[in-house]
Order: sequence, then structure tokens, then C-alpha cells
Amino acid sequence: MGVLVGYAFERKGSTGDVRYTAVYRDLKGRLRSAGTFSNRRRAEDAARDAERDASEGRMPDLKRGRQTLHQYVLGEWFPIT
Repeated sequence: MGVLVGYAFERKGSTGDVRYTAVYRDLKGRLRSAGTFSNRRRAEDAARDAERDASEGRMPDLKRGRQTLHQYVLGEWFPIT
């Protein structure tokens, strides 16, 4: 296993508030976000945790949540049985 290098970078919103985005590299070397936090330490921890999970093969489903409103309504509100 390689060295884990997840990190956080600072972002300023339009109102001037400071947030921190957790970033890590997946197994293919692509940058991925592990979320945005109000605290740098929490962001860095999330980045390291996400990178560790990725290196152990526990990747999140990147397509999760990608569905149309039509699919959601038919599947959840009015399921056809």
C-alpha cells in the first residue's frame, strides 16, 4: 500500500465564510472529493479516511443518487408491482 496523502483546501464562499474541501486520489489516480466541512481538521480526517477506504477497495458507488425524477416517482412513490 502506498502513502496516503489526502488533504483539504480552503474555499471562500460569496459571503466570505471559509469552508474546507476534503480531497483524495482514488485507485486510478483521479482526484475525488470526500465532502466539504467547516473545520480543516475534520476535512483532512475525511480525506484520509476516504483514501484509506479506496486503497482497501471500499469505494463508494459514484452512480448512487443518479436517477431522474421520473425514475424516482415510478420506483418510490408509485411503484408498479
